[in-house]
Amino acid sequence: MSFIINPYRFSGLNSLNTSLIAYWKLNEASGTRFDSVGSNDLADRNTVTSAAGKVGNAAEFVAANVEDLNIADNADLSMGDNVSYTIAGWFRITSTAVTQQIITKRTGGNDGTLKEYMLRLDNGDPTLYWANSVDTSFDKLSWGVTLSTATWYFFVFGYDATADQFFVNINNATAVTKADSIGSWNQLNPFQIGGANDDANFDGLIDEVGVWKRVLTSGEQTELYNSGNGITHPF
Repeated sequence: MSFIINPYRFSGLNSLNTSLIAYWKLNEASGTRFDSVGSNDLADRNTVTSAAGKVGNAAEFVAANVEDLNIADNADLSMGDNVSYTIAGWFRITSTAVTQQIITKRTGGNDGTLKEYMLRLDNGDPTLYWANSVDTSFDKLSWGVTLSTATWYFFVFGYDATADQFFVNINNATAVTKADSIGSWNQLNPFQIGGANDDANFDGLIDEVGVWKRVLTSGEQTELYNSGNGITHPF
């Protein structure tokens, strides 16, 4: 009798590990949230707590407390000119009535020099913002649907340098896209989950956030979504 062994099962060669830069399971009860891939551990500002998440525990944010998880600008999390990248994870919102930032690489203010990239909810509608030149200009791409409270959503956003377009995808549907030949303009902003410098902080849960410096295939996004159940690193 012979057996066929899948080499990917034992070798760590699952394609989701390719160009994976950082991954935060966000299982910790409080304090530092550790990067399970590299050295991009996130500092806890104003005591982000935890609650039951999509997989294990999740980081729980209270907007009124001005909480976030953050790390200073570095080469891993900067997306220079014409760099492909994907950021994916899960969130569950408490309210849709205000602007709430989910993933940001920005400082305060509302111009292009202060936001490298940002996924936020604009009255419940997931919207991606990015700086698109060295001056103060920026652009945005909205998902176009107001989401519900008390519901887990899988998000994927980023930039495809081959197709020259930004993309946003919720719950593994067909992505919305917007043409752009430059990509995110590399700046010195910190990377943050749940807010950015006392501005439009998140209210709810965020879980299982990963950063890839490439575009995930539709099959890889489907694997992460896992029929709405999610998965966690190591893949």
